[in-house]
Amino acid sequence: MLVHIFSNLVISIFNIGNEYPTDLVYSSFLSDVELKIERGTLFAFDKTLIDYASIGDLLNGYTLDKKDRFTIDKGNIVDLKYTLHMAEKAGNELQNVTADMEFYINVSGDKIIDDGDDNGGGHKDEGEVKPQSTAIPHWAHDCIITLLNHHVIVGYPHEKYTIEDYFNGTVDPVVYVNEVVQPDKFVTRVETAVLIGRALGLEPDNTKTPPYVDDIPEWAKGYINATTDAGIFVGYPSGEFKPNEYTTREEMISALIRAFSIKLENSSLQLPFKDKDEIGDWALDYVKAGYEKGIIEGYPDNTYRPKNYITRAETFTIICKLKGWHPEHDK
Repeated sequence: MLVHIFSNLVISIFNIGNEYPTDLVYSSFLSDVELKIERGTLFAFDKTLIDYASIGDLLNGYTLDKKDRFTIDKGNIVDLKYTLHMAEKAGNELQNVTADMEFYINVSGDKIIDDGDDNGGGHKDEGEVKPQSTAIPHWAHDCIITLLNHHVIVGYPHEKYTIEDYFNGTVDPVVYVNEVVQPDKFVTRVETAVLIGRALGLEPDNTKTPPYVDDIPEWAKGYINATTDAGIFVGYPSGEFKPNEYTTREEMISALIRAFSIKLENSSLQLPFKDKDEIGDWALDYVKAGYEKGIIEGYPDNTYRPKNYITRAETFTIICKLKGWHPEHDK
């Protein structure tokens, strides 16, 4: 039996250095980075399956010629060698740029099974083969999918898609993450409370008015009460909660470390970040605890940027680690 695999190619480009615009890096990588795949056995490669096709062309759909398809019999092995290089036609617009690039080839996706009969004797698996998405996964895609599956996050109201569409499989997960979850938006304080409440499995308390002088959105009052009662939030000295203000990186890690009862074991621990002196005294031990437990790592330029607003994706990744779900997909 010959199995034809319609592979899904997933590209992730992150940690872009030298302040290059993300869009420029993505578009240049997709058009100018080329992939070659060779096949062999015991590291003797004698067959070229893909001969330096651009990443962009591969994302638009690529199927091996029939003569290049192969089967792996039981007990046999096949070695594949993947080579990436920058095309000669590439310009100099990315000179000196640094970036981390990951790509995955999924060989267990939609497939057509052919019984080897060239006269039409093949048959399809149950279900119709769906066209492959050309959407580019977010760098935090796996963490976001994990949190969606555990009902910690849902996403924003969308004109086309709902969470039911995600669970029913009627929307591409990459599209749902990018368009509905919107991982690059900053996190407000009210969103932080709801995220933490769901992550901890707290029961929202809608029986009372939150103990703050400013207005709390109706949809969040239950979790504001629950996280306040749990001692995770206390509000500002003015009595305000400031629900619509964005949460900084040091505020988020402090709230999450309190929420998950993480304790700093080595009080003499020295943070490696070159901007560590910018961390507020009130947040320093929380940041240290997060670093000590491997929950936070900082940026490639060895900064932590404590006063920067934190994105939803960064928050989701921290929660994913705190819940112990990260090893499920961090390969």
